[in-house]
Amino acid sequence: MLRIFDKTKDGLLISLLTLLELLETLISNFDSKQLEVIRARSGYGQNVCNLEDKLDNNERVWISIDELRSWLTRGEYFESARFRSTFDDLIFGVEDSTYLLVDSNDEDLIAKIAKNFYEKTFVKTRS
Repeated sequence: MLRIFDKTKDGLLISLLTLLELLETLISNFDSKQLEVIRARSGYGQNVCNLEDKLDNNERVWISIDELRSWLTRGEYFESARFRSTFDDLIFGVEDSTYLLVDSNDEDLIAKIAKNFYEKTFVKTRS
């Protein structure tokens, strides 16, 4: 797993939107794929709260890349969330507003993503 700790000029963690946009440039047809929401805890915005409620009720939730991008662009955010691409071996998200994460068995993809960030660590999570 790649953990990304890059900060804005204000000292805040860079946006999940930054990571989402990078994934769209690196993965062909990424924007046409669905995401399974596997975790959503805390954040801001009506859509974020609705996802939290559905997950709290043990519902399985899928959203489109366009939906997620739209929410993030309008100022909604997650303090903790994980998304799984339904057609790729890819999980990405944010953890407690401390770091962004990307997990995949595709080491080349992880390396390409990592090149775009300064403060990062790698954690072995898969065998």
